[in-house]
Amino acid sequence: MNVHPAGRITQLLRTSRVARYATTTVAALGLVVGPAGVASAAPSVTPASVPSAILQSASFTFNTQDDDKDGDTQLRLEVLDNQNHVVAIANGTFGLFKDQSQNGPIPLRVRGGITEGSLVGGHLDVLITPNGNDTWKFDGEVDINFDSDFQFTTFGRTVLSQSNRELNLPLDIF
Repeated sequence: MNVHPAGRITQLLRTSRVARYATTTVAALGLVVGPAGVASAAPSVTPASVPSAILQSASFTFNTQDDDKDGDTQLRLEVLDNQNHVVAIANGTFGLFKDQSQNGPIPLRVRGGITEGSLVGGHLDVLITPNGNDTWKFDGEVDINFDSDFQFTTFGRTVLSQSNRELNLPLDIF
């Protein structure tokens, strides 16, 4: 069986935790490097190639920028599968997230028996419920760990507030 060069690159990159940053960047851009070294659209995942690894843990880490999350603002973190079912969750205030600080990793409670394949096409939600007014500026990362590998997703500068309470991101599982 021939392995598509892009698939081989993904396999190689996923073997090293340090290389996960490069993998995430390639996946976020939706590009792969072909045999001639030219970027092209990533191949779609077919049901036959969907992994069956089991979800073990998930966590969020936030980098608060120049506007903090108030200590009494509720935070709800979710990982949802491709059927929009919550498979991992954390709820709480988690305290004040000061300006220019890193908070986390915040572990999520994970449902048992969730396969990596069921997360292809899934998404991540970050929801806040401020007590009054609160604007929170941040970026961050999500670690999704399976029994045979891991996935890593980063997200850029985001602003949530009492008038914009939810961040919804596609889950990059490949």
